[in-house]
Amino acid sequence: MVIIFKHLNPILIKMAMTIIVLVLVMSVAYNYPLWTPIGIGILVAAVSYSVGDLYILKISNNVIASLADLFIATWLIWIIGPLFQGLGIPFFVAFISALLITGGEWFFHKYMVNYRKNIHHNPKYPN
Repeated sequence: MVIIFKHLNPILIKMAMTIIVLVLVMSVAYNYPLWTPIGIGILVAAVSYSVGDLYILKISNNVIASLADLFIATWLIWIIGPLFQGLGIPFFVAFISALLITGGEWFFHKYMVNYRKNIHHNPKYPN
């Protein structure tokens, strides 16, 4: 249970950031139904957090982790995203969305590095 709370704040921030970007790009700009970017946003945030933030960022740096997040987000939106919609999502829409998400990831990774430092020094959350 402690592990869940340890990751709750960062994953909620990441989901909010990802969903906002996808709603603005996909629903506002390209008229996708609202539930499509919300579903894709949850998926992108979960995969990107577990792969990019918990693994890649830990063993590399912000640039590498951000590039990994760009790839992960583009791929998930473009290839897996149509499962939510039933229609294809153009590569351009996926890539633009992923670029905007990656811009936020740059700052999110800085937050994660500081968050990890603080969480490791907190006796409520053992390693």
